[in-house]
Amino acid sequence: MTQAIIFLHGKQADKDNPKYEIVKNIAKKRNAELIGINAPLPYKSGFMWFDKVNRLGEEAVREQFNYSLNYLLSEINEIIKERNLTFDNLILSGHSQGGFMAAYLGITYGAKEVITICSDYPQSFDKPKNLRKDVLINWVEAGKEDYLSQDRIESYKRLIGWGCNLKHLVDANSTHNDLSHTIVDLL
Repeated sequence: MTQAIIFLHGKQADKDNPKYEIVKNIAKKRNAELIGINAPLPYKSGFMWFDKVNRLGEEAVREQFNYSLNYLLSEINEIIKERNLTFDNLILSGHSQGGFMAAYLGITYGAKEVITICSDYPQSFDKPKNLRKDVLINWVEAGKEDYLSQDRIESYKRLIGWGCNLKHLVDANSTHNDLSHTIVDLL
């Protein structure tokens, strides 16, 4: 295959969680190899990329984020090398916190496109210095969103304000943790 979907799970999940079956269908529709990556930090029964409600403070959150970012870049560079790809052959995708990681990577390092599902771009994270405005971000929201925060509502507006290339999609059949297969039809 000439392209791959890198999938990043949400907090307290892992790449093999059954709720992510839809990502297999997205990969099939895009004729792309699906590669899931588990976050490097253990959290309850799964993993996390960082703990944005970390009671140790903002500096600890940044340390966790930077650790996960470096881990992801290392994993993705290995995938690129093994498959003779580039960032431009990658579709970065993620759910919830993994969607933020995918969006951050896409607008910072590039990608063919980004697919975020029920994600946000936390206000505490600044606009990347080398913002890639050319990368399409498919911003998929759940129509029955049960974890809707003000930060999530503002995230889309923040990215638009930065000049990012966003396509806003709403799957009326999904909640944050119950992702409908109709998401595939939107993409």
